[in-house]
Amino acid sequence: MGDAILCMCGAVLVDEVTKDGVVPIGGDPIVFRRDTDYIVCADCHRVYKAKMLLDGMSLTRSLVADGSGDAPPDDHDAIAKLEQLVEGED
Repeated sequence: MGDAILCMCGAVLVDEVTKDGVVPIGGDPIVFRRDTDYIVCADCHRVYKAKMLLDGMSLTRSLVADGSGDAPPDDHDAIAKLEQLVEGED
């Protein structure tokens, strides 16, 4: 197993990122193929584009939202939906 990927806040974001997929904390690999697949930090709610992480991009380049609600205008709808999922809203 490789090294865990840490979020910018220092929390473990995922156990591993490999060519086969992303291994969530304590889970099995998940293959992400779409540009609209995201990984959300459970601690600070920063949002990262999964495909960019799989392609070897840095956390900074993969970052979509910093958890404060600030995001590029095009990403606000996607981020709002992700925040609702994290908070358990429908």
